Amino acid sequence: MRRFLRELQDTYRLVLLGPFLIIACGMCVNTFSILLSWGKAMDSLQAATLIAALTSQLYVYCWFGSELTQQSAELRDAVWGCNWVGAPLVEQRALIFMMEVAAEFTLSAGGIIPASRHTMMQILNQTYSFLMFLMNFMDN
Repeated sequence: MRRFLRELQDTYRLVLLGPFLIIACGMCVNTFSILLSWGKAMDSLQAATLIAALTSQLYVYCWFGSELTQQSAELRDAVWGCNWVGAPLVEQRALIFMMEVAAEFTLSAGGIIPASRHTMMQILNQTYSFLMFLMNFMDN
């Protein structure tokens, strides 16, 4: 189980880094595009549609990461809650090993960015902050 989780982390660490960076940059560029095309309905709609598509893609990645982290925590809690007191020593060691493996798992992009709902909200918040900054800058 430990090897599987390590392989999963190592595989998705590289696979998720590119999309996360592309999504973050794409959302900022499209935010800028919306402001440049303000008043042109079709251009603004096109950029807003692309932002919605990028957000939905980001949601899938972050939901998957959060779900795996949550399932790992639930596995740890289930092992802790089983009737292990008084069990043979071999079974107790196996259960402790399962709890240690489950406690370590967090899916991340590039080993830097955890794939979670919190990360998604941070990216959306930063995109909104960038939009407000650009709107303030364009008004001046």
